[in-house]
Amino acid sequence: MSQQISVSAFLISRIKELGVQHVFGIPGDYVLPFFDELIKEGSPVKQIGTCNELNAAYLADGYSRVKGFGVAAVTYGPGAFNAVNAVAGAFDAHVPLLLVSGAPQTARYREGKKLLLHHAVGSDLNATIRVFTPITAAAARIETAEEAIPTIDWLLRVALDQKRPVYLEIPFDMQRAEVQVPGRLNYQPPSSDEQALRKVVERVAHAVNSAGKVGVLVGVFVDRDGLQQVVEDMLTTSRLPFATTFDQKAGYLEYLPNCVGFYQGGVTPQPVLDATEGADILLTLGMPRTEFNLGFLTHDFKEDRMIELGHDTANVMGEEVHGVYLRHLVPLLAQRISPRAEEVFEDTFPFTYTKQREVPENRPELCTLLRHNLNFLLIILNNAGYTAERAIHPDRDDSYNDIHVWNYHLLPQALGGRQDSNGVDAHTEAQFVDALSSYRGKGLQVVNARLDKNDMPSFFIEMSDMLKH
Repeated sequence: MSQQISVSAFLISRIKELGVQHVFGIPGDYVLPFFDELIKEGSPVKQIGTCNELNAAYLADGYSRVKGFGVAAVTYGPGAFNAVNAVAGAFDAHVPLLLVSGAPQTARYREGKKLLLHHAVGSDLNATIRVFTPITAAAARIETAEEAIPTIDWLLRVALDQKRPVYLEIPFDMQRAEVQVPGRLNYQPPSSDEQALRKVVERVAHAVNSAGKVGVLVGVFVDRDGLQQVVEDMLTTSRLPFATTFDQKAGYLEYLPNCVGFYQGGVTPQPVLDATEGADILLTLGMPRTEFNLGFLTHDFKEDRMIELGHDTANVMGEEVHGVYLRHLVPLLAQRISPRAEEVFEDTFPFTYTKQREVPENRPELCTLLRHNLNFLLIILNNAGYTAERAIHPDRDDSYNDIHVWNYHLLPQALGGRQDSNGVDAHTEAQFVDALSSYRGKGLQVVNARLDKNDMPSFFIEMSDMLKH
């Protein structure tokens, strides 16, 4: 006789296959069976409780950026609605994650408008799933046990293929419904069209190798497609000058001597513009054309000299080729690009890494850190308000941009931490340096770095001028 497991247990086993070890979220009446399964002894995935559902979804987002996939679990209605902003942000930033929501029993959906339920939007039981439909790659509800396996597998594949969040609504009774134990998901990413792939690699390699001056912009899909090391190796070997972008502030690359700085359209330092917009060929790696990446559309790209390698599409100097994936293009291209002569580039960073840094592990919020006894140094750059908004409307008594300056360094103790877990209030550079050097990696310490509210980077001032016009 075939083995049976609950839909909840099956879902947990599936996300474990994807490397997920933690699910962030808050239990509620309609999702309790799933949480019961999640906290069972021997569960392969650990539940991490958070202060609210929005934090849970943001944690799943951060977890995905580091681990490749994230999961949050909430209850129906208000619980799910509270996670909307984080899910929408993940959609915009191409972050694959799964939001699991409980829901009323399947019989309630069949009753239609005959019964009003708490947490529902009036008598509309479909309101929650409709809210998530435009901000996810896919949204679905499991209405029968037979639908469970194909629906869950489909959603996971969509999230991984499109690098975007998906929403799964599981009615209370379906969370306990039993299904036959299936085989593994055996997820295989979409394959590139081999003929198109060879064509693009050949054309790009020839264009780059024959051009006198080539610049590179590194975009967000380098991380989403797990190409950090491949791209780093390619840039190191080729010695091509490159810049990081708004949605890919790639600190792990900025230590390289051929990193010319940070590209931000018209407010970019001139040496960075010379190396990118001024190049004979500008190669972008996984960089979406968003207003932030392009300095609110103040860029000056020469389209006939552009090579854009996107997540699943390449544009080579105006010719668009579909069905070729960045994860296949970059490794092949790295083998074909000829190394450039060594060149000294001007350092345009106020602060520059001097050695390669490990990609940081994702960490919870403050009280969660204390609850799990994690060692953590939290630095708060505190200018008592909102810098960008002050720049947009300068020289005004705009008190709505100011916030009260609390004694943030006392937060650990206020939230139940040890007496020795308090941090320091740093008013000067010397105090800030002392605070950093005094941390010994034990417990939680907060450094409240006090800044002058009127002292803002020139970037914000220049950007505010552009926004006005």
